[in-house]
Amino acid sequence: MQLFNAVRQIGKAHLKYNQASRKKVPDGLWIACPKCQQSFYHKEIGLYRVCPLCGYGFRTRAKTRLAWLAADFQPLDTTLKTINPLKFPKYPQKVKQAQQITELNDSVLTGIA
Repeated sequence: MQLFNAVRQIGKAHLKYNQASRKKVPDGLWIACPKCQQSFYHKEIGLYRVCPLCGYGFRTRAKTRLAWLAADFQPLDTTLKTINPLKFPKYPQKVKQAQQITELNDSVLTGIA
Protein backbone atom coordinates (compact mmCIF):
# COMPACT_ATOMS: atom_id res chain seq x y z
CA MET A 1 0.00 0.00 0.00
CA GLN A 2 2.85 2.32 0.81
CA LEU A 3 4.38 1.75 -2.63
CA PHE A 4 1.03 2.52 -4.28
CA ASN A 5 0.78 5.83 -2.39
CA ALA A 6 4.33 6.76 -3.38
CA VAL A 7 3.60 6.06 -7.06
CA ARG A 8 0.40 8.12 -6.86
CA GLN A 9 2.31 11.07 -5.34
CA ILE A 10 4.93 10.90 -8.10
CA GLY A 11 2.14 10.82 -10.69
CA LYS A 12 0.49 13.91 -9.20
CA ALA A 13 3.79 15.79 -9.16
CA HIS A 14 4.40 14.82 -12.78
CA LEU A 15 0.95 16.08 -13.79
CA LYS A 16 1.57 19.41 -12.08
CA TYR A 17 4.89 19.74 -13.93
CA ASN A 18 3.26 18.97 -17.29
CA GLN A 19 0.52 21.54 -16.71
CA ALA A 20 3.10 24.18 -15.80
CA SER A 21 5.14 23.46 -18.92
CA ARG A 22 2.04 23.79 -21.15
CA LYS A 23 1.53 27.34 -19.92
CA LYS A 24 4.97 28.29 -21.26
CA VAL A 25 4.12 27.26 -24.86
CA PRO A 26 1.94 29.89 -26.58
CA ASP A 27 -1.22 28.84 -28.38
CA GLY A 28 -1.20 28.71 -32.15
CA LEU A 29 2.38 27.49 -32.66
CA TRP A 30 1.23 24.16 -34.04
CA ILE A 31 -1.66 23.73 -36.46
CA ALA A 32 -3.54 20.46 -36.96
CA CYS A 33 -4.77 19.75 -40.48
CA PRO A 34 -8.38 18.51 -40.53
CA LYS A 35 -7.77 16.48 -43.71
CA CYS A 36 -4.53 14.55 -43.04
CA GLN A 37 -4.70 14.85 -39.22
CA GLN A 38 -1.02 15.88 -39.06
CA SER A 39 0.37 18.77 -37.03
CA PHE A 40 2.84 21.26 -38.42
CA TYR A 41 4.59 24.43 -37.32
CA HIS A 42 2.49 27.56 -37.97
CA LYS A 43 5.13 29.22 -40.18
CA GLU A 44 4.92 26.31 -42.64
CA ILE A 45 1.34 27.19 -43.63
CA GLY A 46 2.58 29.89 -45.99
CA LEU A 47 0.92 32.95 -47.46
CA TYR A 48 -1.96 31.07 -49.09
CA ARG A 49 -2.82 29.04 -45.98
CA VAL A 50 -2.29 25.56 -47.43
CA CYS A 51 -1.24 22.44 -45.51
CA PRO A 52 2.36 21.64 -46.53
CA LEU A 53 1.72 17.90 -46.12
CA CYS A 54 -1.49 17.26 -48.07
CA GLY A 55 -2.41 20.54 -49.80
CA TYR A 56 -5.60 21.19 -47.81
CA GLY A 57 -6.66 24.83 -48.13
CA PHE A 58 -7.59 26.46 -44.84
CA ARG A 59 -10.39 29.01 -44.62
CA THR A 60 -9.58 32.61 -45.48
CA ARG A 61 -11.60 35.80 -45.41
CA ALA A 62 -13.01 37.21 -48.63
CA LYS A 63 -11.00 40.42 -48.36
CA THR A 64 -7.76 38.46 -47.91
CA ARG A 65 -8.52 36.30 -50.93
CA LEU A 66 -9.27 39.43 -52.98
CA ALA A 67 -5.93 40.92 -51.98
CA TRP A 68 -4.24 37.82 -53.42
CA LEU A 69 -6.16 38.05 -56.71
CA ALA A 70 -6.57 41.74 -57.50
CA ALA A 71 -4.43 44.84 -57.20
CA ASP A 72 -7.43 47.08 -56.53
CA PHE A 73 -11.05 46.33 -55.70
CA GLN A 74 -14.13 48.57 -55.73
CA PRO A 75 -17.01 47.02 -53.75
CA LEU A 76 -20.57 47.27 -55.09
CA ASP A 77 -23.87 47.11 -53.20
CA THR A 78 -22.34 47.74 -49.78
CA THR A 79 -25.64 49.07 -48.45
CA LEU A 80 -27.59 45.86 -49.07
CA LYS A 81 -29.13 44.43 -45.91
CA THR A 82 -30.52 40.96 -45.36
CA ILE A 83 -34.12 40.47 -44.17
CA ASN A 84 -35.99 37.64 -42.48
CA PRO A 85 -39.09 36.99 -44.65
CA LEU A 86 -39.70 33.49 -43.22
CA LYS A 87 -39.40 34.70 -39.61
CA PHE A 88 -36.71 32.26 -38.53
CA PRO A 89 -36.18 32.37 -34.75
CA LYS A 90 -33.03 34.17 -33.53
CA TYR A 91 -32.15 35.09 -37.12
CA PRO A 92 -31.43 38.80 -36.41
CA GLN A 93 -29.00 37.86 -33.61
CA LYS A 94 -27.20 35.38 -35.88
CA VAL A 95 -26.94 37.97 -38.65
CA LYS A 96 -25.50 40.60 -36.28
CA GLN A 97 -22.93 38.11 -35.00
CA ALA A 98 -21.90 37.13 -38.52
CA GLN A 99 -21.66 40.79 -39.56
CA GLN A 100 -19.32 41.53 -36.67
CA ILE A 101 -17.09 38.58 -37.54
CA THR A 102 -16.93 39.14 -41.31
CA GLU A 103 -17.22 42.95 -41.32
CA LEU A 104 -19.71 42.61 -44.21
CA ASN A 105 -23.42 43.45 -44.40
CA ASP A 106 -24.29 40.37 -46.43
CA SER A 107 -22.81 36.93 -47.09
CA VAL A 108 -21.63 37.92 -50.56
CA LEU A 109 -18.90 40.41 -51.46
CA THR A 110 -19.41 41.86 -54.92
CA GLY A 111 -17.40 44.46 -56.79
CA ILE A 112 -15.12 45.38 -59.65
CA ALA A 113 -11.49 44.32 -59.61
